[in-house]
Amino acid sequence: MPITTQDYLTKIAPTMPFSKRTMGYIEKIGYFIYSHETVVKVIKLGLMAIGLVATALSLVYFPALGMGKTIAIASSGAVFSLGTYVFFKVLNVIAPFKHDMRSHAYKPQKCLGGEIRYENDVPIVEINEDVCKTPYETGKVYGTLIAPQMQELRKRANLGPNLINPIENFFRRKLLGLPSVERLEKYIQIAKKEIPQRYLEELQGMVDAFNTWAKEHNVKSMSMDEALYFHMLADWQNLIFFDPSKDQTVEDKTAKKTSGPIAACSVVVADDPTGKPFFARKLDWLSFGVAGQLSHALYRRRNGEIKSVEFTVPGLLWTLSGTNKEGLKVAMNVSLEPKQSSPNEGIPSTCLNRLILDECSTIDDVEKLLTKYKPLVPYHLTVVDKDNAKIFHMKQVSKSLDEKFVKEGGYSASVLKKDDYLVQTNRSQAAKKASQDWLPQRLANIKAIIKDAGEKVGKDLDESLVARYCMENLAWVTYYDSLHSLVMLPSGEVEVCYDNAYAGLHKLGQKINPFRKNTSN
Repeated sequence: MPITTQDYLTKIAPTMPFSKRTMGYIEKIGYFIYSHETVVKVIKLGLMAIGLVATALSLVYFPALGMGKTIAIASSGAVFSLGTYVFFKVLNVIAPFKHDMRSHAYKPQKCLGGEIRYENDVPIVEINEDVCKTPYETGKVYGTLIAPQMQELRKRANLGPNLINPIENFFRRKLLGLPSVERLEKYIQIAKKEIPQRYLEELQGMVDAFNTWAKEHNVKSMSMDEALYFHMLADWQNLIFFDPSKDQTVEDKTAKKTSGPIAACSVVVADDPTGKPFFARKLDWLSFGVAGQLSHALYRRRNGEIKSVEFTVPGLLWTLSGTNKEGLKVAMNVSLEPKQSSPNEGIPSTCLNRLILDECSTIDDVEKLLTKYKPLVPYHLTVVDKDNAKIFHMKQVSKSLDEKFVKEGGYSASVLKKDDYLVQTNRSQAAKKASQDWLPQRLANIKAIIKDAGEKVGKDLDESLVARYCMENLAWVTYYDSLHSLVMLPSGEVEVCYDNAYAGLHKLGQKINPFRKNTSN
């Protein structure tokens, strides 16, 4: 008796090795913290109380203890309490708590040209470009609405280039595998020459609005370079391999050892039963304890209708994942192969994605745009229009590419075929071994379920349901750094799940319909 796709995914797939993963001890601790916020906070308060009680008792029993013992006990208690507080602060950055989307992180509000509201439990920041008129005003409205959330992420992640010192650079290079601040500042100057002026003006508007709020709240101001630094976050890891003053790769043993610790995105595209592309996407990045819960959808309204939607974090005006009213959908995956062309020219990847979302309606439009603009570093760009899907492997042309990849100028491409899938993780098309993909188990598990489902269900398989399963239940695809889990449907609807870790585990998020008829604001 033939088995249906639904029966396979509910009864067989969960028992298979690709759906199971044994956590190591460190991840078990992290998952416990993620799942038990109340318990962890009670432990924190209990430990802090021990130190405070010790300090208080030493003062009470000062006559009996004497000066020396009192000072020793009181100072030890104070240090213990302070150390506990700092420890749990740091712990929350690397082992965040679960975010329930029903707990709203934003307060609905309006200002001239924009608003914050909720659709179901998805936070929406909407900018009305008909009111704003100029890119600068657009950025200013955004910064006005979201400055507090920008600061929360900013202080948690310490993303700004203001602390150039040996300690920060050691942490950045040795532990995170990121380029030094000095090197990034050189790339900011390169990027400024390539970025379209309207995007720089919009960014300046956001910075100015944030600084107005910062002055009122006694918060350190933000520079334009700091904002650009944050907008280049997706390019950080590749930039460690290059010297911007020379057209050559930098030999950096630290970079080779640590490349890829914080990016682990996945994309699976397949046709739905009507033959239209179904786009499942997982965005993985360190949350610093808050990036998931502060994530939002950014709606841009023009000529009375929503023209585009981006799924982003506070302060990021360029595109990681998004869709527009013409039905074009885009998402990026960092590529972890360093041995590519030197990034001495080109625009940041998120900026290029934004250009595509703003100016293109079809994959053909994207191909034309890519003759005019080059990315700064290698990455994978998945593009889906109403009828087709394609992954552009930017700056990853290699003689070792498989024949199925079609060489097109400065990039190669993978095309969705009937009854097949497009799959992408972070592995470069030029990589010769799986070890060049951080968490290579992801790609192996995706390939395994595709093969197994095809064999057991056969010609009646609904590939779109398999793609969805990959984002919900497949081991290693949902991981401790999964922030966004998205399904962008052919209808224009989007299912969204934001979390500080394990986003979309077992269940994707809530549905929004950005392009329904809406003439408000």
